[in-house]
Amino acid sequence: MAWEGEMTVGGAAARRQEVLSVPDQCAITKDNVRVHTSGILFVKAIQSPQSFNLP
Repeated sequence: MAWEGEMTVGGAAARRQEVLSVPDQCAITKDNVRVHTSGILFVKAIQSPQSFNLP
């Protein structure tokens, strides 16, 4: 099962991060081949509109 969430870094006007974590997965194909992936963590930083330097 994947976990999704949000984190705020450096205050409300700084950057927000979206996090997606996928735990270890293992599968066996019909040819009896085992496929294994280690846990994966995706982090995407989003800059809030308040932190842009507009003229």
